[in-house]
Amino acid sequence: MLATGFLTSKSITNQPKNDYLRALDKNLSSTQLNELINSSSIFNLSNSLLILKNRKDQSSQNDGGENSLAVENIPFCLFPSPFTKESFLKAQRIQKIYNKLYVYISSRSDLIDLVIGKMVSDGNQDKFTGRLYEVWRMVQDEKRFKKDVGGAIGLGIFRSDYLLHCSDPDSNITEGRKGINGPGLEIKQVEFNTVSVSFAALATKVSGLHRFLTGLTSKYTVDQLPRPPNCATRNLCKGLEISHRAYRSTYSPEMPTVILMIVQPGERNVFDQTLLIYELDEMSSGPSDRNRMIRLPCDRILDQTRLDEDSMRLYYLIDGADRFEVSVIYYRSMYGPEDFMTEDRWLARYRLERSRSVKCPSLSVQLAGCKKFQQVLTDQNFVRDHLYLDRSGVMNEDEFEEIKSTWVDILDFDGGRSSLAYQLGTNHKSYTSYVLKPQREGGGNNVYGADIPARLNSLSDHDLKSYILMSLIRTPKGMKNYLIRPRDVGQRTPEPSEVISELGIYGVCVYRTNCVEGGVKLPALGGLEIIENLEAGHVVRTKDSGSDEGGVAIGISCLDSPLLL
Repeated sequence: MLATGFLTSKSITNQPKNDYLRALDKNLSSTQLNELINSSSIFNLSNSLLILKNRKDQSSQNDGGENSLAVENIPFCLFPSPFTKESFLKAQRIQKIYNKLYVYISSRSDLIDLVIGKMVSDGNQDKFTGRLYEVWRMVQDEKRFKKDVGGAIGLGIFRSDYLLHCSDPDSNITEGRKGINGPGLEIKQVEFNTVSVSFAALATKVSGLHRFLTGLTSKYTVDQLPRPPNCATRNLCKGLEISHRAYRSTYSPEMPTVILMIVQPGERNVFDQTLLIYELDEMSSGPSDRNRMIRLPCDRILDQTRLDEDSMRLYYLIDGADRFEVSVIYYRSMYGPEDFMTEDRWLARYRLERSRSVKCPSLSVQLAGCKKFQQVLTDQNFVRDHLYLDRSGVMNEDEFEEIKSTWVDILDFDGGRSSLAYQLGTNHKSYTSYVLKPQREGGGNNVYGADIPARLNSLSDHDLKSYILMSLIRTPKGMKNYLIRPRDVGQRTPEPSEVISELGIYGVCVYRTNCVEGGVKLPALGGLEIIENLEAGHVVRTKDSGSDEGGVAIGISCLDSPLLL
């Protein structure tokens, strides 16, 4: 998703000391700065660090017809942004635990019924989440009496997003004392994304840009960048390839196979998608065994796919004829209401979900990514009553304590206007410490501080229960960087901005769900088999500290990489 991140951040007065941060203000003449920007721009053009221009901008600047394209640099940071090495390594270390946790939740239909189903029956969910649940429940019911509905193999491509949090606002992390590695800094999770996770390919390229620039500037060295280098593109493609081959070995396709990437019509972030297509093709073992992936707009699904009701095989059509059997369905769209404006879109999602193709993600994984699950996971009683920890094979007590340390308090409005969340959100002494967020997975539409009471009071009792109240993550102040947006290239010399950086860690998990294989129930996790589980790379998105919301494609946030301190 393009518009997630930076959703729970506010700066406080703690001032980190670091020569790198202060040096950004000094010793860079406008000539040197512009040379670095121009070198970066050429690197970006050479490496597809680009985004399509808005259609109206394209039409006003070129006359090459409807098939011509105009591109511009993706918003990026000129230098990598500081992040504590200890926190970065911790985020990497726990990603595989998170992968397994969310796959396990998705495999437990009783948990989805308990958490999301209860919201639906009580009328406490937004309409979009309710409709997703209804489609999921229809498919679950059909699985009981029809073989191969939904398939046995799944793929999760995840991203866990974090901000550095000043856990002790009174600790004097000031210039001349503890610096950025002061005792009050730790990572806190903003959200866990389970559908349409974006920017892995472009993040890999930005990491390459910042390595390249070490040869042109002495502001930082390559030793301060993550090692091994960011391999998000390769690792996401590895997950897709393993899923593709698992499908073929399980179902013995009758014709050539293809991976469908389901995209939004008029997608601007196309290069982040096509770089995956090219990498996956390069990973093919030979010309007769190609890893094909094709982009299919979500408004063309019903026209260009066919589901065989007997075998539950899904076919991709060209000129109305079956040309490929679909091995994997990889969603880069269909994560929000804007992708379901017509009933045909719901019928399309239902068709794909019923097929035995590998889904990335399945509806169960998408529902597991709802904010409600993020909220109930912070309830230790829920975790111990329903996840069983050691007994389930999901994680042990030490692993649970480690991921729990990344959580902040999240409250629901199940009690309506008598709930603790409502009392805190309307009290002038406390509302500045919270952010109000909608329940569904993904970012955007968040309400902060003094704006929270008015929003809460404007909601009906029914709508109130489709929100959560999340403790504000308070980020350190004093981080600076150059935010380079398309208008800055060749136009003007930018000034350094005080920034907030959000770290995203990618995860890949290929799994086989509750099923019988050769007459024997698969072992571990109550019948869930983990085929591959990877920490898959990282992305940093950086924005001006004065902005509450983010979004790279709309120019608020900039792609970045971490400078480890």
